[in-house]
Amino acid sequence: MIEQVTLRDGTDAFVVPLERTDRATLAEEFETLSPESRRRRFLAPVRHLSEAMLEHLVDDVDGIDHVALVLCAE
Repeated sequence: MIEQVTLRDGTDAFVVPLERTDRATLAEEFETLSPESRRRRFLAPVRHLSEAMLEHLVDDVDGIDHVALVLCAE
């Protein structure tokens, strides 16, 4: 379910749940992030998403006990 939200600064955004079909897109989009953005997301320098990370972030999501969400804003 996609939910529209408004950020504190007034920016419109969408919260979108990650699904197994988003695995390739997530890996591709991660590569477009700056090193600083990657560090802030993982609190460590991460150069690429490993297979184990992708499994945890996308494949293991069941929507009940393990939820993964993406915030999309322009």
